[in-house]
Amino acid sequence: DRVALAVSDNGSPDRTPEVVRRFREAGLPVEYFRQERNLGINPNLCQACEMVRGRHGWLLGDDELLDERALERVLALLDAHQPGLLLAYDTRYRLGLATPAVFPDYRAFARACAAANPGALTEQTLLSTNIFRADCYDAPFARANLATDFPHMFGIIRPLQRAAAPVVLAGEPILTTREDRPPPPDGKWVPIDQKWIGYLTWLRDELQLPELDPFAP
Repeated sequence: DRVALAVSDNGSPDRTPEVVRRFREAGLPVEYFRQERNLGINPNLCQACEMVRGRHGWLLGDDELLDERALERVLALLDAHQPGLLLAYDTRYRLGLATPAVFPDYRAFARACAAANPGALTEQTLLSTNIFRADCYDAPFARANLATDFPHMFGIIRPLQRAAAPVVLAGEPILTTREDRPPPPDGKWVPIDQKWIGYLTWLRDELQLPELDPFAP
């Protein structure tokens, strides 16, 4: 009674509509939106973020697996801290920060990463890492940064920092990425290192955090 599911179907040529229909017929609260055609990941992930109707939103990719107690742990952390952002890193990632932890705002979290492990800021771009407060998401700004390949981060970080909302770092397992992820259909991977350098350069300037080296990760 506290969690709803929204599916943004990117024109998938599979049985997604049928699967969603079965869940809805079973009485589950599933909101469903289908793009007329595949628009690419970035417009579709923006669409998914804009479908959030509750206090917080959590964007789940297709290559993440939730721990069996993930929802229980997430809800408990949200209740305890009412954060602007709850971070659930991949359990296979060596974060280099003490967990659990609560930071007064995003700049404080980014400063801790810059000192201990700047790579944590690039790892955070994994979609499912971020459980964000709905009023800390700027949809137009996210869509204005589609070409960065991380529009969700632009949509989250600026309003989050302006709201001076707390950031919580989960300490117990929430999610793990699958190791059997297939290559892109066209066989071409995004030049992720260059994309990360561009994102961290923006983040350094946005947060006025000169000690953050975009090349460090």
